[in-house]
Amino acid sequence: MHSGTALAVLLSLPASRAWSVRVLSEGAEEYRTLGRGLISAAVLVALGGLLFGALRAVLAGQGAY
Repeated sequence: MHSGTALAVLLSLPASRAWSVRVLSEGAEEYRTLGRGLISAAVLVALGGLLFGALRAVLAGQGAY
């Protein structure tokens, strides 16, 4: 796991309240908040990859396509 991915997961789980005392041991609600956090992390990683890929292309003089 890359450090950017780990950082995205560590930031998105608390943001989605996956570690909230309110949802611990609540069954389906606990899984929903965990899933929401992991999906948010996946979106952050994908957007970051697109951003850095476009920046790399621009800096290399190829332009963003």
